[in-house]
Amino acid sequence: MKRIFIWLDDERPMLGFQSPYLQNEIMFHARNYQECIDAIIEAQSQDYEIWIHFDNDLGEEKEGYDVAKYIVENQIPIKYRIHTMNPVARKNIEQLLSHYGYKQFQW
Repeated sequence: MKRIFIWLDDERPMLGFQSPYLQNEIMFHARNYQECIDAIIEAQSQDYEIWIHFDNDLGEEKEGYDVAKYIVENQIPIKYRIHTMNPVARKNIEQLLSHYGYKQFQW
């Protein structure tokens, strides 16, 4: 199965990952809520495995936590990591996703 890696962050550039897990994978930098949701919808239509690396503070009304809520509400299978510097948001995203059985990906 093909995998898409979505880096959700409005400010920080996508990391130059050298992980063997991401070789030949699709990499997408979503800078806001809507770009991330659009990428998720497209990935689902292509039957891709979805990995998301979350920031929370996206400089607009909708945040990374809202993306996590969308994922849970629509029961979208993903694996995730969180890189937000906001400790409260980190905890909230982690608690929401883990409560519904979502797993963090490991390198």
